[in-house]
Formats: sequence, C-alpha cells, structure tokens
Amino acid sequence: MCGEVILLIICSYVHVGKRSDLLSCPSIFIGRGGILGHTNKRSSALSLLPSLMISMRRQQKLLLGILGLPFYFLLLYLLYSPTFKSSHSTSLLPPLGQSLRQIGSSANLAIFNVFLDRRLSDNQTEIRSYYGHVNGVLRIILVKRRGYQPRLYCLFADGTSVPTRDLHGNPFAFYELTENHQRLYGGYSVHCDVPPFAQLMRGVTIRMDSPEYGRIVLPVIHANASKIETLPSQQPSITSTQFEHRFAVCVPALHHTSNLNTAFLSEWFRVHIRLGVTKFRIYYSERISKNVKDLIMSLKNRVRIDLYPLFWQENTRAVRQDSWYYLQTMTVNDCLLRSLYDTEYVFFGDLDEVLIPHSFTISNWNDLVRELWNDRNVPGICFPAYKFYGSSVSMSASLLRSTKIDRIRSKCLVRPNAIFEMGIHHISKPFEEAASMRLKATHNLTNYAFIHHYHRLSARRRAQDIKMDVLDTSVLRFLGK
Repeated sequence: MCGEVILLIICSYVHVGKRSDLLSCPSIFIGRGGILGHTNKRSSALSLLPSLMISMRRQQKLLLGILGLPFYFLLLYLLYSPTFKSSHSTSLLPPLGQSLRQIGSSANLAIFNVFLDRRLSDNQTEIRSYYGHVNGVLRIILVKRRGYQPRLYCLFADGTSVPTRDLHGNPFAFYELTENHQRLYGGYSVHCDVPPFAQLMRGVTIRMDSPEYGRIVLPVIHANASKIETLPSQQPSITSTQFEHRFAVCVPALHHTSNLNTAFLSEWFRVHIRLGVTKFRIYYSERISKNVKDLIMSLKNRVRIDLYPLFWQENTRAVRQDSWYYLQTMTVNDCLLRSLYDTEYVFFGDLDEVLIPHSFTISNWNDLVRELWNDRNVPGICFPAYKFYGSSVSMSASLLRSTKIDRIRSKCLVRPNAIFEMGIHHISKPFEEAASMRLKATHNLTNYAFIHHYHRLSARRRAQDIKMDVLDTSVLRFLGK
C-alpha cells in the first residue's frame, strides 16, 4: 500500500486586512483506501520517502496528466470564448466616460443624453409651449423597448416638474426616430419645454413614475447656449469665425473594432483633413484597440477627435443584437445635436466612406459648398455612392470602382442647425417645414462629388467583376500621391 501513497502538501492562508498569515502545512496521505492519515511530524513523512521514490517516478507523468486536463480544457475555453477575446488582451482599452443610463429596475429604457435647443421655431415642425419658445427645449435622446410607454418628467433644480411631450405637444408620448426597423429596442426622443429660472448648469432630473419608479440626474449639453433669433433659412452665409468648426464628421457606433485596419484608417483621417475637416465625433460600442487609440492620439495636434461610448451595462443585447445596427439612428441624431452650436457643416458617414470631389476645380469641401450649395433654404445634400474594391489595406490600393451607382445608400452633408432629425441615408425631418429638400438648379451631383464606399473583395470575386469595374484614381490627389 505504501507504494501507492502520494504525499501532498496543502498550504492555507488567511487574509486579515493587508496581512497574510501562514497557518499550517499539514501532510496529507492519500492511497487506494482514501485518506490514510495525517501527521505534522517531519520524521513521519521522511521515513516514507525511500519507499516512495520509485512509485513517485512512475506516477509523476500520470499525475501531471490528470491534474493538467482541467487546465487544458479551461485554456481552450478561454481562447475561444467571445468574452475573453474581447476583454483579455492588453492591447484593448476599456470604455471611456459614461453611456446609456437606465431608469427603473427593469432594462426597458435608458437615457443617452440631454441637450438644450434654443433655435427659433417655425411652430409647425414642433408644437411648443410659450416657455418653450422663450427659454428653449430639452431634447432627451434615449433607447427603449418597443411598446413600453412610461411617464417621464423633467425635474429642474428649483423644484419645477415638467411632463415630457412629443412634437405635437402630446404629454408622455415618445417620438420614434427614423429607421428603427421594428426591432425590439430603438432610438426615441422626448422633449421638455424649459421653465423660467431653470438652472440648467446644475443638470436636470429625469423622473419616471409609471409603470415603474425611478430617477436619474443628467448634465444638460449646451446648457449655457444663447438663443438663435432667426430661422435657418433666413440666416446669412456664415463666416468661419461664427463656428468653431466649419466641417465635422459624425461616425456612428463602431463595432468589431479589433478588425479595424489602422493603415486604412490613417488614410481615412488624412483624406478628411485634406478636405477641410477639423472635428471628428466617433461613437463606439466595443473596446478600442491600442493601435487605433495610438493613431488617434498621434493626430491630436492637427484635429479634434471626440470618442463617445455606447454601452448599456444592464442590457448589452439591446445595443448589440436587439436594435438596428447598434442603435445607429440614435447615435446619428445625438451627433446632430452635439454639433448644433459649434459646427457649420456635418457629414454623416462610416469609416469605410469618404465624400470625394470629382471636379478638378474643387479641391476640398469648402470649394464644394461654395460651388454647389448657394440656397440657404436647403438644409443638406445627400450624395450617391459608388463601391470601391480592394484588399482593404489602403485607399490607394482600392482604385477599382463599380459602374453601378447606389442612390439608396447615400450619405449626407448637412447644416446641423437646419435639421430636426437625421436618417442614416437621408434627411428625415428639416427644422423648418418650408425647407427645400432639393437644390433648385439641376445638378448632376456625381460631376461634383460622390461617396467612395470601400469594400474588401476576394481575389476570385475581383477576377469575376473586373470587366465591369473602372479605374478611379481621384482619391490619390487627396493622399498627396
């Protein structure tokens, strides 16, 4: 029996405060019959060692193999676990800042942001109260479960409580943002007319009292904004000094961020900077890799890049699976309102899209606006797209363009102060009902500019489609090549 005995030393610790004390290391003897006994005497253990040497050599490999199996399967699980893949690497950075904030105990509704809008209203797009006209309106951007209809209030620092409303003045009604596509969760907005003496710099409390109870205190973005006294169509051509940025780009929530090609992304930033962009607002729904963060940090002295997290801690499915494309329509409209007071023109696009001029008399977006857009009653222009194919390594290696134009997946360059609601591929609602959605002059937009939409294409597919493609080198002049 002694030949079958295995000696194990088990050391136990107890932690008290910051101190760890070694309690004991008793010797446990395990054999075929189970636990044979234990001793704390050094001599008892040593007396068995000669007879155990041969057995220990034979059993060493077997023991290590048996003990190693659980660790082997644990390692396999970790390596192939999606959670581990997205969080274990030191090259991935954690989310920054706050994000979706849930109200109530059930994961039915979460607030994204609250904005003060002090634009003069035409009283047609939206029905406001007297105080809404005088003091402005709080725009509350949120995500909620379809069919969930709670009652929300805005509670101000002086104790005033104002019920939320929709655009038509209906209390406790939600305005559904465009392109939720009937998913279980989607983007919505509600609105509160600001009462007199509201101290918005102290934030606002969003309170819910039916069917659940809850409240959350949020800051008000643009809380100290001045009132805009004229309608967008009546505003003169803006000089660059009136806005901090003439051109900005809004990018909806990034996902699969570990697959981003930093070489391509570097060119994407470079081209936009050459086009005149000085501000990027980028939303992300996954951790950002260190390589991408390093690239962004390298550009901090040239442009302003703001990153906004999109995470719902209590309900990750709502963002990643149960909504349309990571709540894209909600982030688009959040970015629209963020740009209201500091940016004259905003382009809404993805990291694989660029609005490229196709006239040699147009060298940047400033030239494009001056040559094409001379009607202040037009809130924005949506440009058609062409697909560009390549290896995704760089834009300069993706010069094959499809001959088929895509007018459905257009992307828009807009004046944010002239827009009430943005869609993904269109202007959903101008701020003025009388706004014109088309340029008066008959322009073939593709003679001026169109969207380069970059796609990765396999070698086999390229070989099949190459006869239908054309070589388009227009992007090279914006890459300095």
